[in-house]
Amino acid sequence: MPGSRDMLPLALLFGLCLTTGAWRYPVAACRAADCLSCTLAGRVWHRYLPRVACHLPCVASSWCSGLVDASAGTTDATTASGRLTERDIAALLFVADMYAVQLDQLAAVLRVTQARARAIALGWRRAGYAESARLGPGLPWFWLTRSGLSACGLPYRATSPALSRLAHLRAVSAVRLALAAAPAYAAAGAFWRGERRLRARAGGRVGLREHIPDAEVHWPDGAPVGFAGECWAIEAELTPKTVARTAAIMHEILARTGDYGCPAGQAQVPGAPSRHARVVYLCSVAARPTVARARAALAGAAGRVEIRGLPPGADMGGPPGRAGGRAR
Repeated sequence: MPGSRDMLPLALLFGLCLTTGAWRYPVAACRAADCLSCTLAGRVWHRYLPRVACHLPCVASSWCSGLVDASAGTTDATTASGRLTERDIAALLFVADMYAVQLDQLAAVLRVTQARARAIALGWRRAGYAESARLGPGLPWFWLTRSGLSACGLPYRATSPALSRLAHLRAVSAVRLALAAAPAYAAAGAFWRGERRLRARAGGRVGLREHIPDAEVHWPDGAPVGFAGECWAIEAELTPKTVARTAAIMHEILARTGDYGCPAGQAQVPGAPSRHARVVYLCSVAARPTVARARAALAGAAGRVEIRGLPPGADMGGPPGRAGGRAR
C-alpha cells in the first residue's frame, strides 16, 4: 500500500471513478489492493464487490480555456449538413491536442456509443477534417488533417501518429480523460496544456536535450481547491528508463522557472519561483519501481513528485485490428 504522500492530492481528483449506471468507455474490473479510486470512497469497496468497474466518466476539455461538454447538441449536424456542432468542435480540439485518439476514447469524449462516434468521425472525414485507420492492436485511430487543424486555428503539422507512439498516446489520453472527469478539476476550471501545444509554443527553441512533459495541468488562482494557482507537470510512464535518467528529468522539471519557448536564460533562474509546483507520474506496473527509486534520489525535492498508477483504459487492449487498414 503506497504511503499517504502517494494518495494526496490526486486522491481528490479521482473521486467519482466508482459510479453506477451505463458506461460508454472500456471498463476494467477493479481488484487492486491499492486502487486509488476505491480507497478514496472511504472504504475498499472492491473487497466486497469484486466486479465493480472503475471507468472514466466522459467529459472533454476545450483547447486550453476551461471545460467544454463535448456532448452538447443531440443531432449529428456534421453528418447531416456538413456544419460543425459545439460537440464536434470540442472533440476536434481534443483529438488535435492529443495527436490522435482511438475510437473508444473518441466515444468517451463525445459521450456517445462507439457506433455513433464512428458515424460522427465519418462526417469529419467526408468534410476533410480528419483521417482514420487501423494502425495496430484494437480499435481504429483518428487524427486531424491539415484542413482540420486549420479549421481549429492550430499551428500543428498534420501527420499520422507514429506506430512507436501509439501506446503512449493512448495512455496520455486516458490520463486526461480521468483528470477532466474529476469534480475538483471541473470545479476549479483547471485546464490541460498538452505536449503538442508545449512543443508548438517552444517552436525551434527546444534544445536537443531539453525535456518536455506529456502535459501541464494549470489550476487557476482563486479556484476552490487547496492547490489553486499551481501548475503541475504530467508524465505517463509506460516503460522504465534508467533511474539516473528519470531522476534527471524530475530535477529538470522541478528546477524550471520559465515557460516552454522562453529564452534559454529564463528557463532556470536561480532564486526564481519554480514553474511546476509538482510533477505527477502515472506509471505502469513495470515503470513504477524505477520512478520510485528516482524520486528517492532527489532528496529534498522528492516531496514534489507524486506517483500514481495509470487509470483504467490506458493500455492498448481491445479487439484485434488489421494493422494498416483504413477504418470503416
